[in-house]
Amino acid sequence: MDRTMRIQLHPTPEQAIVLQETLLQFTDAFNAVCRYGWQKKHEATYAKKVAKAKKRGKPLPVFKPVKCPQSRLCAVRYNAHTYSLNWGAQSIRVSTTQGKMRMPFTVPHWSRQYMGCKIATADPISRHGKWGLHVVVDLPPPVVERNDTVVGIDLGLNRPAVTSNRQFLGSSHWKEVDRRYFRLRRKLQSNGSKSAKRHLKKLSKSKKHDTKRRLHAWSFAQLYDFVVYKAEASGIDVVRVDSRHTRQMCSKCGYQHRSNRRSQSFFKCRSCGYSHNADLNGAYNIRDKHLACLANVGIPFVGASPSTGVSSHSSE
Repeated sequence: MDRTMRIQLHPTPEQAIVLQETLLQFTDAFNAVCRYGWQKKHEATYAKKVAKAKKRGKPLPVFKPVKCPQSRLCAVRYNAHTYSLNWGAQSIRVSTTQGKMRMPFTVPHWSRQYMGCKIATADPISRHGKWGLHVVVDLPPPVVERNDTVVGIDLGLNRPAVTSNRQFLGSSHWKEVDRRYFRLRRKLQSNGSKSAKRHLKKLSKSKKHDTKRRLHAWSFAQLYDFVVYKAEASGIDVVRVDSRHTRQMCSKCGYQHRSNRRSQSFFKCRSCGYSHNADLNGAYNIRDKHLACLANVGIPFVGASPSTGVSSHSSE
């Protein structure tokens, strides 16, 4: 099981200059490869479509200008041949444009549980003049204890997640705040004045909003991967559950109809009259779906292995 930990590097001013130079040269190489591949790919694609159009006697195709991908600062991917790490001495030796270079590091308290583990790849990072290293470590798989706890999680747009044990994760007003900040940021970026740049810098320091924006920018598949990543460390199994019709079906009587979902947040059964929050009702159904699957394979609820039913956003 791979886990990524971040350590804090403490290079001297001279070493920091060399690290920055290494990243810049790596970025130049990356962009050069991208330009070459981009040009060759588009030349080949254009030539093929032109030949096809000429063969059929049709007008030559017109291509819209598309920018080649480019990085401003690309991280170096270190491996076992280009870096080594000494946990006891808390020092690291990395390859740079000036040869091998050794520097001390410290481990934040939240990452100390990974100290001494077998290391794999590592990526250096530079933010606001401070250097760090994202180190991938190899851990043994966790031991999952048996219990009868099953929690259904419904992933949605208004709220990132709603659980069957009645936890509403996230805030419904985030979307409007997010839109307002996004429109303001885009307007300031198009302005380009000194005052606009100062305002942009002030917005970038708002870590709280940045966290919210990243949360809403995640795809449901990515959020699922994050849940799996965190759950494994706690010894919890995560199971993806088919979410089709879970937001149209009544969790009390099982009646399913499209009109049961009265609005984005309100559910009322046409058959039995049961009403509830729509996302919470979906979480109940996801939990019950997984319990039914366990029963079908002969695993009763009591004593079943711990699992969390997780679904992606339904397109119903």
